[in-house]
Amino acid sequence: MKFLLQILLAFSLAFVCPSLVFAANWNTKKVNKNSTNHLLPSTKTTKKTLNIFIPKDVLEAFNTAPESIKINRCGANSLEYKILSGFLISPPKRVSGFNSRMDNVRSVEGAMVAERYFELLNILMLDAWIRNDPEKKQIVLEALHSWASAGALTETSDCSKLGSKCTQWTRKDGQDNSLLMDHNYVLKMVSRAAYGYYLTLVEHQPNDPKHAVIQNWINSFLIRMEPFKGFGLDFGWRIPSILIDFQKGNLETVTKTLEILISELEETVRDDGSFYKRTTRGNRALWYHSQAMAEALVVSEMARNFGLETSQEFRKKIQKAADLFLRGWHDHGYMDQWAKEAVNSVYTPGEQDIDKSLDTSHSNSWLYIYPYLFPETETAKILINFVKNYPNSGRKEPLFGIGLGCIYSVARDARYPAKGVEALPESKFVSGIRLDENHDTLTKKLLPVKPIEFIEAKSKLIFETDTFVTFKISLKRAKKSVSEPLFRDFRVLIDFDSRARKQGGEFRQLRLLLPSEPLLDKEKLRDALTCDEASIRVKDNRLDQYWLFSGPHEDKNECVLKSMSKVGREESEGLLNALSKIFSEETVKQSDPYGVFEKHSQFLIAREKLRPVLN
Repeated sequence: MKFLLQILLAFSLAFVCPSLVFAANWNTKKVNKNSTNHLLPSTKTTKKTLNIFIPKDVLEAFNTAPESIKINRCGANSLEYKILSGFLISPPKRVSGFNSRMDNVRSVEGAMVAERYFELLNILMLDAWIRNDPEKKQIVLEALHSWASAGALTETSDCSKLGSKCTQWTRKDGQDNSLLMDHNYVLKMVSRAAYGYYLTLVEHQPNDPKHAVIQNWINSFLIRMEPFKGFGLDFGWRIPSILIDFQKGNLETVTKTLEILISELEETVRDDGSFYKRTTRGNRALWYHSQAMAEALVVSEMARNFGLETSQEFRKKIQKAADLFLRGWHDHGYMDQWAKEAVNSVYTPGEQDIDKSLDTSHSNSWLYIYPYLFPETETAKILINFVKNYPNSGRKEPLFGIGLGCIYSVARDARYPAKGVEALPESKFVSGIRLDENHDTLTKKLLPVKPIEFIEAKSKLIFETDTFVTFKISLKRAKKSVSEPLFRDFRVLIDFDSRARKQGGEFRQLRLLLPSEPLLDKEKLRDALTCDEASIRVKDNRLDQYWLFSGPHEDKNECVLKSMSKVGREESEGLLNALSKIFSEETVKQSDPYGVFEKHSQFLIAREKLRPVLN
């Protein structure tokens, strides 16, 4: 049995897509080793639920929804419980080895194990809570107790005591070792577990002594936190301080802290919808902007939960911030006007380092909270379509642990049943911003290459394993010019995280295999060979194939496309832009027993509606 659990653990870690590794360096401050400004958790064992995040109207709407819908959007499967048990064998004593940029997670001691453990823990706490299943709650309680009783992560550097030894960004490229990032990473992990635990699990068997062990372990990290004025790290560790004050019954202090946070929020989000020192983070600007949206909306909802409201001006700026994200998502160059400031980051014009899959590194909650708060807006409709191809993404939340996204998604449909997923009307708007003569530059950037035209598409499954499948798709091309098309067929390579995900049609990555010979600009061969190894195939010391991504990891395509001839690039981009139609062909869908083509075509069609429709 132990051997089986180790296999499950290794399998799970093999496909970890780290979601928090850039979150901890949002806003850090040097720690004063003589400071007495540490959080002081209650020494008494808490036995009552602490809900600091979700307003009453949201919970009421969520509770009225059918259990089947809750489970569909927020639930977990039995395999995830088995995988969690594999993390209980040898919990890591510390996280050690991050650099300031936090892009080396796979080589950091303890980081990937902790990342996956806490992600699963929060998913399963939510699952057990929505099902109100005592057996599942007990499994999760024991999993948390296992790490707590083993003193997991307690040997991580404690920067509240190490003072000047804890540094960050002593090198411009962020490759310097940083104890501060180890420290922040672990505090962030444990705080998000604390939020989930006190909301979903604390009242399960409240007299069980395991609760005291868990709470003492959580407290051993909370006392390392020194609250400060700042936007990242849970608003300078002030969200954990709200949890502690609520735990102690200090509601007046909770209200004062939230009033301060709302005031800071209103200063942080600018009139153009950008966030101070967030939308300015170089090649990570779009990613940090999305994280800032999550913190802004979650904190404003926390305020609402305690009877406070944000200003109308703030709400207008948040709507602009959502529009900014959508425009930046489709045109990375649009972000340059803020990204060029390169605050604690590196900057390359026209480039943004952000995963195109909502199942990975995004803080997804705001994508679901926004449509609940602004249900009548065009942006809300766009976001609903935006996330519908990722039905399980709302149960993950890298910032706060709790799957607020799926809770708000269920609540929205329960409260506004007529405003579910719907087709967007054709218009000259992108998320509420009109594309008229004053937006010519943006229009040109967003306008995609024209999809290739075809008369018929045929598909055949030609190879598969438990986690991989290959299709060959042949096109009967429309005759649009004298020149011959550069290809008439291509292969689709689809990777899955597990056999179970394969059966459900939930892929990890989807790539198109194209021969490089007819597409390559031979003068750019050397450039092609520098592309990501997942984007090219070299055989017998020569470039043999191009692999183009659709969906997750599309950002890797640009290197490949730049190495092609003008005609080759137009053909390749034309193919990518025709996939929604190709994959929705009945002959193609019928060849796919897992439903990937149908799901992905729906996603691509919804995404196309985000681009301007030009007459």
